[in-house]
Amino acid sequence: MNAMWLGDRLGVGDATMYWIGRRMPTDQFAVYSFDAPLSSAAVRARVAERISIDSDLRVRLWDVPGDLDYPYWVPREFGDDQIEIHRETAYHAVLARLAVLVSESLDLHVSPWRLHVFPTVTDLPKVPGPTRPGINGLVVLQVSHALRDGRGVSALARVLLDPSARVAEKAVDSSPVLDSVPAGVRAGVAAIRATSLGAVRWAGAMVAERTGGGSEPHPTTDSPATPGDPIPETPAIPQAPAPRPSGFAPTSLNVDPGAGRRLRIIPADHDRLRRFGPTVTVGALVVIGEALRDLLLERGDRIEQVAAEVTVAVEAADPAARNRYRNVGIDLRLERPLEERAAPIAADLLAARTARPASATPAEVPPAWQRAREVREFPLHMRPDRMTGNTVISSVDRGPADLDISGSRAFRSVGFPALSPAMALTHGVYGLGSSVTIGICAGDAAIDEPTLDRYADAIRALLD
Repeated sequence: MNAMWLGDRLGVGDATMYWIGRRMPTDQFAVYSFDAPLSSAAVRARVAERISIDSDLRVRLWDVPGDLDYPYWVPREFGDDQIEIHRETAYHAVLARLAVLVSESLDLHVSPWRLHVFPTVTDLPKVPGPTRPGINGLVVLQVSHALRDGRGVSALARVLLDPSARVAEKAVDSSPVLDSVPAGVRAGVAAIRATSLGAVRWAGAMVAERTGGGSEPHPTTDSPATPGDPIPETPAIPQAPAPRPSGFAPTSLNVDPGAGRRLRIIPADHDRLRRFGPTVTVGALVVIGEALRDLLLERGDRIEQVAAEVTVAVEAADPAARNRYRNVGIDLRLERPLEERAAPIAADLLAARTARPASATPAEVPPAWQRAREVREFPLHMRPDRMTGNTVISSVDRGPADLDISGSRAFRSVGFPALSPAMALTHGVYGLGSSVTIGICAGDAAIDEPTLDRYADAIRALLD
């Protein structure tokens, strides 16, 4: 029997992402450029065709009353509200619209994902060399971080955009029970189960607290990040006001970004980035670091010990966890000559990826009401004394360039890692086939348009 019909309970880390997302924008955006205009009808038909393949496409979030238990994913039917067709056609207008989308969050109680479609887009930025047609289409998959992490979002996009012949071979995970039991009944059973279990957990926590146990929060491997440890593509809750013995001093970029967003897209390819390092990720760290050096000097910052937070995949203690990663601080070595940075950056990145987390043993999971209260009451705008990184650089390979809709093929992908109250500039490095695209997200209260243009131009110049 498919357990989804009773409801799928969120783990502590995924629920924490949900509660953080209620206080600041944390959604992820996977943007795909297609080599021809798109038919909105064809996109709707494609989604309707694929909706049964992955159960995550057929859920919404349900809160347990009083946070007696962690929230649940409960079933919902596919609807037109999950696809939005946009009318912007000029590239600058599309980018402005994307900036608005990035500053907003989905209502998970309605749906944890939405597909945005720009059927016709003109003047997409190109890379030197062979060019694509001048009129393109754009598809943007917006997904809550509570539902999927960065790798999970890429996998979900492939469910929707993979060639039909290959997707047809995948098993459909819906069951006769799921199809025959009314959604209201399924949600009701989940509610009864969740409230009952939550009441037991709540009572146990109260007993522990009154007897002197459990009065302090229980950190877990999926707990909110420590100071300056934002979740990739999602801002994190800084932890505790006490300074950390390690980390990096804040710069003028580690400030409140404001409510608005400014975006830039820089197309490249594997070969251009590999001129600067042995891998795309290392090359991107070197290139972005060089442009960041000039930006920081322009703003009056010191450039010694400037670092980037980089995503590292991990195996979660909870096998049901959807978010499986941690962030590590990588010194960009800006005080060294450009040609001397790649080797130490690559060594640091390898050491960080192979290092075991400080705590490999999962701690006791706190009751839902306690974790929800911690997130709700935490002073988000308290800037930590030490940062894991001064900017975010998230690198994701989204696989081969074989995604299509009615013969229009995706040739490039990009995204925009979310900002946090102490992180006003982030970068996403996304591969699709041999193409690599750098997405820049900046807070409008911290970086103005001319400054961001100069910064993006500096990265482009390095990649030419």
